[in-house]
Amino acid sequence: MGTIPFIVLSRADGGYNDADSDIPAAQMEKERIEGLAKLVLLSRNSRQVIIHSGHNMNLEAPDDVTKAIREVVEAVRRHGKV
Repeated sequence: MGTIPFIVLSRADGGYNDADSDIPAAQMEKERIEGLAKLVLLSRNSRQVIIHSGHNMNLEAPDDVTKAIREVVEAVRRHGKV
């Protein structure tokens, strides 16, 4: 993606537990973290923001989501970094 600005929003805790799946929760959390790290590497103008919420961060932490969206919009407008 070159230098397209974007922010990867990630919840602090995956919220997995061993009772929900045949795959151990620790393995699922490890894969989640690795996948998010790979997303950040897609652009030289990106970063990851950890949000203390569950999967529905737009409902649980709307101010954090709004802030990230505004940062990306501003970076696009000024051709700058996020």
